Amino acid sequence: MSTSASIADERATDVVVTEDELTVRLMDGRAISTPLVWYPRLLKATAEQRANWKISGGGYGIHWEDVDEDLSIEGMLRGVPAGQQLPRSSMSVRSYSQAAAGPFEAQPGSVDATPEVSDEEKGILDYYIEAEQAAVKLYPIIVGIGEQIAIISAKIDKRNASINDLTESPLGVGAQDLNTIFMLTAADINEFSKTIEQTVPDFVNHAGTLEKSLSVYISLAKPDDTGQEDQLKVLRETLDVGAKQVRASKEAVAMFRDAAQSVREGNLSTAINKAVTRLTQVLNTLIAAIEEYESFSLRTVFQIDEKLSRA
Repeated sequence: MSTSASIADERATDVVVTEDELTVRLMDGRAISTPLVWYPRLLKATAEQRANWKISGGGYGIHWEDVDEDLSIEGMLRGVPAGQQLPRSSMSVRSYSQAAAGPFEAQPGSVDATPEVSDEEKGILDYYIEAEQAAVKLYPIIVGIGEQIAIISAKIDKRNASINDLTESPLGVGAQDLNTIFMLTAADINEFSKTIEQTVPDFVNHAGTLEKSLSVYISLAKPDDTGQEDQLKVLRETLDVGAKQVRASKEAVAMFRDAAQSVREGNLSTAINKAVTRLTQVLNTLIAAIEEYESFSLRTVFQIDEKLSRA
């Protein structure tokens, strides 16, 4: 059975709902559009309710809280209306490996569903699966970084608005009021820094696993095998798409870091100065990790091109 189809990344990245159509953009660049009449709850919902969606199931589902609607990406890909939605296809590499060698995650009552396997015992499919698992864990982190930046930016904008309100007050600006806002701003920044500090090790770990597994997979792949040649070509395209997402995230992180440094230069308060100093260090560490991932992507694409040139 060929596993090349599983490289296509079917996780959702964006959702647009109009009066008569539902469109979902996927991580691999594709867009799915289906008639809204297929989903009665969304059809009857208001524009605000339709806009209140969130990606669920690790990217393979979408949930609308206000109307209690859940849709799967596979159901949309297969043209299945609401009420007939099915789980993810068993044709993915993950499910295929589960059928062949047991589930990755321990099931209730099981003793050890994920036994350790030495590198000597692994086959080419094992490395492929490891890479897929690492990518599934890695890309949500990349997307999440952008979301966290948007959240902290909104919080800071809100604090700035409060300062402007105080400035325009006929009673003037009280030092205590300003200090309270500065303390709250510093707390927001420290909370964000803590989140990123916890995120960076996971990013580095999953990126390292992805690099190691892909390197071995590519070295073992035989481009004269039509199926594996196709897999390598799709893999190269997927890495290009991922590199663009990572580059966009790095640019967003760098812009936010520079904006934070400008706040530090304002020397507003000790609390803010300390918070921004911590933030700058955290973001520099994150940028370095992202740049290492970019370098890995370029090296891997070169590996693939070199492999395919010998086909």
